[in-house]
Amino acid sequence: MSQGPVLITLQGRTLRERHLQPGAMRCLALPLLGVLQRELLRQWARSDGLTRQWRDLLKLGGPSQIEASEQLAELLLNHGWLSVKERFDKGSWHLQSITWLGLPALKSVLGLSSQQERQTQRHTMLSSLADWAQAHPMVQAAVQSLVGGATLPVAKLQERIALLHALVRWQADQRTGTRRDFALDARDDTKSLSEAEWSWLDTHVDLPALGIERFMPQLWLAGALRLSWAADRYCDLHELHCVGLAAHDLLKVTQASSPRHYWLIENRGSFERQAAQRDDGVALIWLPGRPSSSWMSAVGALLDHAPAPARISTDPDPAGVEIALTAASLWDERAVPWQAHLMGIEQLKTARKTRPLSEDHDPMVLTRLAQRTDMPDALRELCEYMRRENVKAEQEGWL
Repeated sequence: MSQGPVLITLQGRTLRERHLQPGAMRCLALPLLGVLQRELLRQWARSDGLTRQWRDLLKLGGPSQIEASEQLAELLLNHGWLSVKERFDKGSWHLQSITWLGLPALKSVLGLSSQQERQTQRHTMLSSLADWAQAHPMVQAAVQSLVGGATLPVAKLQERIALLHALVRWQADQRTGTRRDFALDARDDTKSLSEAEWSWLDTHVDLPALGIERFMPQLWLAGALRLSWAADRYCDLHELHCVGLAAHDLLKVTQASSPRHYWLIENRGSFERQAAQRDDGVALIWLPGRPSSSWMSAVGALLDHAPAPARISTDPDPAGVEIALTAASLWDERAVPWQAHLMGIEQLKTARKTRPLSEDHDPMVLTRLAQRTDMPDALRELCEYMRRENVKAEQEGWL
């Protein structure tokens, strides 16, 4: 590309614009640049903004690259890739901003994607993601947040999509562990997920249900239980309000006393209240929302040593019914009876505070529940009532 004359346009006594003579730039090539200059230029040209403040460009290079930045701007000016605006101060002209001339062509030369290319790429990625998510209900809410939420840079969008794929692999492999375990599995680094990424996952994915806990998974118990690991190593819960045991410790139990029945309670406050006023012979278990695989394994091990019927109390809402059925599957597998307890139509009718069903998620869950063949009549009637009356509640209001 030949170098043309630079014209100066005055804008008052203290402002001026310098630019190449109109029509001088014709060749889509860059002047000869060093490695440092080319990398600096790539940083400058990543943004789609045509005008960039000089102080912002200097921050990209850092204090050590001020001279290199000034030389690069002058070189690009002389070859017609940009114009500059300057202010006269203290006896000399100082750069204020640059304006790109032919930014799409510059991006092409540098191998950078254009705004249109990124929009096309984003659309393709999200369409493919939406199709993939249809087979993976546990991540559909997170997918919808990407499809219908704020526009993320393509690189960040790719990272979040990769996290969702890692979650599905984690579940398929039946993995359980802490958040650090998942981060190591997803990105080979236990601290690789940012706070923003964890917050996004917490909002849209039931991580404990996928076996991903903040800390070592625990099982909270109370009441008529005596757990033994050896003749001289045991834990008697009768005199305790409640106790949290590491889930993997329950897998090592060698003997346990069977209660008259178990009572599983979803709401933590309700669990603690009932633990303080429990009847003799009752063992209480806190059911923390959708039970994780570690919780299911621990309770299953407990039942193997101390089988007893169960009463299950969850919120009378669509998710609560699914949670109850998930926990109850442990009793079904062992042919031990169970029943839903204090989570029926009567509790819903007399609840002090109720809420309408959500527009999307609750109807979807009710439809899924209606297709199940393992649901007791009482819970099926509850689901039909919730759908008909458009109502749900939380058990803490009465339990």
